[in-house]
Amino acid sequence: RDTKWAVNQYEGMVARFKETGDFKELYREDMRFAEGYWANDRRPNYQADLWYNKNRNEICWRLIGDRTTGKRLLSIGGGLWVEKEFLDGLLTSETIRTDLIGSDGVLEMDAERMPFPAESFDIVSCRDMIEHVLNEQQVFAEVKRVLRPEGLLLITTPNGYHNPIDGVIHL
Repeated sequence: RDTKWAVNQYEGMVARFKETGDFKELYREDMRFAEGYWANDRRPNYQADLWYNKNRNEICWRLIGDRTTGKRLLSIGGGLWVEKEFLDGLLTSETIRTDLIGSDGVLEMDAERMPFPAESFDIVSCRDMIEHVLNEQQVFAEVKRVLRPEGLLLITTPNGYHNPIDGVIHL
């Protein structure tokens, strides 16, 4: 029942976006829905999703190793708990979290037009956000601009069987 309800909610959000074309409002609604969905420990697959996301954090920690110690990191699309947990496990000198919709500790920012000076970050993390971007070439140009020449880019995207590719929220 919970899975069917979630699919209906998701499809309703997509239908409303197609009517209005307001991607930012769609994303705001999607974030509210996601927070409730992930927090529901009685839904089917809760334990599997928790395991999946915690393992993905572990893999990213292993990939980066100690290369974050004392570094300045920009997280693009870091609004949800998975990214916060990942970032809290790093030993950066400064971490700036951004997302299309701001919240506690997360700056509201469009990744296609970042307000940071060139070469201002040692590390840029784009975890599970690039599949939401309308103009990924512009995002990559901005990432290249704000990343120092010897900087590190960590980019991940969910596996296609975990999240639907619907052409609206997941591109």
